[in-house]
This record gives sequence, structure tokens and C-alpha cells, in this order.
Amino acid sequence: MIDLLRLDERLIHGQIAAAWVKTLPVDTLLVIDDTSATDPFLTKTLYMASPANIKTFVMTNEEALKVLNDPRCADRHIFVVVRTIDTLLNIAENAKDVKEINVSNYGRLVTSGKERKGYTDHLFLDDDEAVNLKKVLAFDIPAFMQMTPSQPKTPLTNILKNV
Repeated sequence: MIDLLRLDERLIHGQIAAAWVKTLPVDTLLVIDDTSATDPFLTKTLYMASPANIKTFVMTNEEALKVLNDPRCADRHIFVVVRTIDTLLNIAENAKDVKEINVSNYGRLVTSGKERKGYTDHLFLDDDEAVNLKKVLAFDIPAFMQMTPSQPKTPLTNILKNV
């Protein structure tokens, strides 16, 4: 089961390692990013940044969906972190048992070549990304923005109400 599916273009960083992994009742951290999973240097860097007390994997979209939909994963408690909205949409649509979606830092590092609009201090989207992120709401999975576990959740519907 995916306890939390998080969009964060930084992938594994201090908030993930020090706050989220300690707060969530998870036993596995799964980074889903085609670029990182196919670059040995990036993969190694992500493993080095991951907390020592949790199993960590870096996979492509295709690999991750096979694993996440495998019945043997049903009893696992998995925290999934993705870099892009396309990956978020793919996992939300095709993976089983996603409990919650957390949108956090996006739009400062990943470039689309298109003009972006700031929806919050930490969320910048071009028009296509905004439409695709809004599609996530159709899956009836609770979706919110929350930078750290100690901060309040803001429903994604409130942030994207004008899209």
C-alpha cells in the first residue's frame, strides 16, 4: 500500500529524511523517476541521501508500477516520491491502494520551457501541468499540499480552484 504519494522535484532531501520518514508509518521509500533510475550517479546519490533505517529503491515508472501492483506489496507501507506531475498522474491512475497525495515543491527546478504561474510559494505550474495536476483530483484520493508533517494540510482543490 502507498501510504503517501508525494510530488517533490527535489526527491530525497532533508525534509524527507528527517521529518516525513520519521512521521509516517512506512517501511519503504520508493523514488520513481525515469531520469534518476537510469543514471547510476543519480541513483547512488539518492541512496546516499536516504535514511539508513528504511528500505529505499529508485525505479522507473514502468518498474515501479510492476512492483506496486504486485500482491506481495499489499502489506508493505510505502512512501513514494516523484519528481514530475506526469509521474504523479501515472502512479495515481495505475497503482493500487494510494491512501493520500501530497503536492509540495514543484516548478522551480524542473523546466518546461513554458511560462509558469505561482499557485503558492512552493508550487509553480505551466498551463498543461495545472490541467494534469487537476486530473489527479478525479481519482478520489485525498490530495493536499503540505511541506512538512508539522504544517497544516491545504486541500489541493483549494489551490487549483481557478484551473
